[in-house]
Amino acid sequence: MDSTVFPPATILMSVADINRKGFITRVKTYDQNGEMTMYYDHTYLNDSILEESRLNNIANPEGFHSVTKYSYNRNNQVELCQIYNHDKLVTSTKYRYTKDHRLKEIYQTWNGE
Repeated sequence: MDSTVFPPATILMSVADINRKGFITRVKTYDQNGEMTMYYDHTYLNDSILEESRLNNIANPEGFHSVTKYSYNRNNQVELCQIYNHDKLVTSTKYRYTKDHRLKEIYQTWNGE
């Protein structure tokens, strides 16, 4: 019988703050010592349509800090999603829909990091 010993797993905990309409406004992640390591802040249009998601890495302030921005068409369908690392645009995704509002095409551009 194999007696492989696995290293102890890192336990992370996430806690979500929710607005009055039931949408997540902040997700906080904690390490095994109970210290917050990162958090996502979500902002909404009219409290329900996600406009921006912002990752803040407390454990590594100089590391990856992403911001995801969403734009919508008049039918409240995502038209553009842009992801930034700090202030630099990393990727941009455009969505096109048919006349009956079905997803028709996705076009993604990578700008690197």
